[in-house]
Amino acid sequence: MRILLLTQYYLPENAPGAHRLSSLAQSLLNQGHEVEVLTSFPNYPNQELFDGYKLKWHTVEDIKGVKVNRCYTFIKKSRSLFSRALGFVSFQTSSAIIGATKIEKPDLIICLSPPIFLGVTGVLLKWWYKSTMILNVADLWPESGIKLGVIKNKVIIKALEYLEVFLYRKSDGVAGQTQGIVKHINNKIPKTPITWFKNGVDFSTLKTLTNQELTETEKTNEFVVGYTGLVGYAQGLEVLVEAANLLAENKNIKFLVVGDGPKLEEVKALANKYQLTNMEFTGNVPKSEMPKYLNKMDITVVPLKKNELFLGAIPSKIFDSFANKVPVILGVSGEAKELFCDTYNCAYYFEPENVTKLVEVLLACSNNISDVKMKGEHGFQVISTDFNREKINNDIIYFIENVFITKLELSLLTK
Repeated sequence: MRILLLTQYYLPENAPGAHRLSSLAQSLLNQGHEVEVLTSFPNYPNQELFDGYKLKWHTVEDIKGVKVNRCYTFIKKSRSLFSRALGFVSFQTSSAIIGATKIEKPDLIICLSPPIFLGVTGVLLKWWYKSTMILNVADLWPESGIKLGVIKNKVIIKALEYLEVFLYRKSDGVAGQTQGIVKHINNKIPKTPITWFKNGVDFSTLKTLTNQELTETEKTNEFVVGYTGLVGYAQGLEVLVEAANLLAENKNIKFLVVGDGPKLEEVKALANKYQLTNMEFTGNVPKSEMPKYLNKMDITVVPLKKNELFLGAIPSKIFDSFANKVPVILGVSGEAKELFCDTYNCAYYFEPENVTKLVEVLLACSNNISDVKMKGEHGFQVISTDFNREKINNDIIYFIENVFITKLELSLLTK
């Protein structure tokens, strides 16, 4: 099959969806499929164009043997909802035009949402080429925007809810990133084929440190509590700063925040307000450098705000930590807790946004290093077997091939 991956985020952006689809692209190539990508110019997470790129209407590059088409996207470093919406809509428009004029006819389109608007481009290209379409839903919109308070206008909410169901119905198959997303969509469109496209680790590209690099990043005698990834609105990283403030007199515990995002400056300002000397911020670092920072950490904290929206969330940074045998403290209830704390028993837990509980867990962990190391080893074994991207990709490819064949058979029967 000739397959088009339609996504606003792709390498070299360090976004979970970018790595997930890049891994899938490699698996598709290995199984004899042709793959082409239609994406934006890299600017995630700070709406800043990456070095080495010039904003154009359309350009083509090769990434790991995959033809990557980049389309014009409005890029402006701004936290305003209008600027972000303009970025989404501009890419939706340019990708529809370029997709209809500059790429080879695909047999199947895999479209990543959010942004939800991109699903419209996917449907238009599906109609234009008479192709099969799989909608890959990584986050529920407009539900996420509503519960986070980003979208409040009732007319806009109603329109987006209609669009959401419209896109599900026009897709030939749907892949949800969590079981909660799968259940939500299945309740709305029970007759459409749907599968769980879960997060995982691509061990074929996993970077491991050499003995020399391990020595260079050798841990100190301090207990280092880490955070990696996006510093955004949903993460509620203030809880980590508040915990660092309560533990400021404990000279044994240090905090290291590796990542960037729209809330970074506010979180740093809070740390500066407390005049914290036990907390360090690195800003954004390339994914290839992440193992060096993870090797400095004894444990990582994965927090989300206390919101029922996140009961179905499984943050990708869980897998990054376990891939490097670094244990995790989850400040996430629902599906993530059920999987990694209750079922697999390889992570610690604190109630989301509960600073007191987080401090209690951190003190307990810092006083029981052997258990912490055991949790890290156990987490590595869990993701090696049940969250290995090679197996996940094979399952997804089996699903999309079946969806394609089923649609083909139905079209032949109706002729």
